Amino acid sequence: MIEVAAAAVYAQGCSVRQTSLKQLGGEMRYEFYVDESAKRCGELNFVIAEALCESFEDPAPEFVTFACRPLSSYQFEGDFIQVKR
Repeated sequence: MIEVAAAAVYAQGCSVRQTSLKQLGGEMRYEFYVDESAKRCGELNFVIAEALCESFEDPAPEFVTFACRPLSSYQFEGDFIQVKR
């Protein structure tokens, strides 16, 4: 599902700059952060929904959703892992 959703965003000429996976109760939301306005992100959300409906019999399982967000709204909420070089 992630590949189909990302391909839908790329097909619209947008690039995914960051991603995040959020757990909201029993639901998981995968977010794509793109260099676009909030209005354009809303349009992209419909494009993602259409692509998922065309590709999957159950395109919106109750526990996984996808959303585009403006890159300007991205906030890092994790930890960095040191990699020994």
